[in-house]
Amino acid sequence: MATAVSTANGGKQPLTLDFLKMWLPILLLIIGMAVAWATMGIRIEMLQDNQREQKAQIAVLAKDMVDVKVTLARMETDLQYIRKNMETARP
Repeated sequence: MATAVSTANGGKQPLTLDFLKMWLPILLLIIGMAVAWATMGIRIEMLQDNQREQKAQIAVLAKDMVDVKVTLARMETDLQYIRKNMETARP
């Protein structure tokens, strides 16, 4: 770390407490924003992965639902066939 700061007229002056007090909050703010940005990026990636997994689960459930609907339609057809045969079999 430098122990002197250049002045406007080209001279050197030692680091003062006022100089550090002025730049420290700015540096901490920048560091905090960088950490927040990185954390937010990681969180967004996690949420996107979660969203992809949920979309895959929804696709599987939608396929299962179609299979159930087809099975129910077949059962209904079978019941109609049985009812029709029972009505025609009655004396």
